[in-house]
Amino acid sequence: MSNSLIPLNTLRSKRLAAVDVGSNTLRLLIADVDGAHRITPLRGAREMTRLGKGMIVTGRLSDDAMERSLQALTGFAGLIREAAPERVVAAATSAVREAANGPEFVARVRTETGLDLRMIDGEEEGRLTSLGAASVLTGDTRDLLIVDIGGGSTEFILVKGGERHKAVSVPLGVVTATERCISGAPATPRDLYELDDYIRGHMAEVRRRLGDVGRVRLVATAGTPTTLAAIDQEMIVYRPERINNYVLPLERVEELHGWLASLGLDDRRRVVGIESGREEVMVAGCAILLRIMQDYHFAAVAVSDSGLREGMIIDLFERMGK
Repeated sequence: MSNSLIPLNTLRSKRLAAVDVGSNTLRLLIADVDGAHRITPLRGAREMTRLGKGMIVTGRLSDDAMERSLQALTGFAGLIREAAPERVVAAATSAVREAANGPEFVARVRTETGLDLRMIDGEEEGRLTSLGAASVLTGDTRDLLIVDIGGGSTEFILVKGGERHKAVSVPLGVVTATERCISGAPATPRDLYELDDYIRGHMAEVRRRLGDVGRVRLVATAGTPTTLAAIDQEMIVYRPERINNYVLPLERVEELHGWLASLGLDDRRRVVGIESGREEVMVAGCAILLRIMQDYHFAAVAVSDSGLREGMIIDLFERMGK
């Protein structure tokens, strides 16, 4: 077949890098991407720095959290220099955009690492996340509810007929919910009651703003659902290709939530599939996912390892071609 018959945008390929500065985890992806939005990862990294830790009390990023994050971002910047991508995009989500000293942190990142960190709002975070999550889905992707359960916020993106129909972001995340409601491990019945009550309050706002979602497929991305998929498969070595499109029934999410809540932190650390540093926030994350499934009557959830980073790369690729 002559190349003249192949759309030009599918022939383009670029090496790009994306940095996601989240409230719990910082992530780097360096990848080649083409016009069909096929992403070939070349290098990835993530560090759980708990950047948003303590913000519900102080309203500020703590000095320790900023130092941990700056150290991680310095390492990311070194990896980016080695890979020499054509362009780099870096975004900060809820912790940085809500912190009183968020602009100060952004300035320090630029000075100390050279990364031009941009604060994005919840709607933009949802748009980019939906691009990334949908890029790896199989089957019918025309009607979806994509949820991104982050450290400081959760985004809900409703896709209808293959187009993004509506996006809602609420300040409900695994870090904030853990700090507000969980007193220790194992979680007490009172902890779990207060946690569910807290989540229900935010979900009432989601339902008001999102409205009736109709007949759609639920897709979840970020650390909670990917970890649950890894636990369910007893995955010693994390493999994204086995995470993408993995389906968790409602009953299994309920079982995992109850089991993890009953464990102390040391026992959670020994659970195959839980990445070190995530054991403290898994109960809150499970509770958020479970409440979403119950409120919207979803019998199952499909998991996507791809999310904000991949969406940022796809979006940057498209903007470079205009």
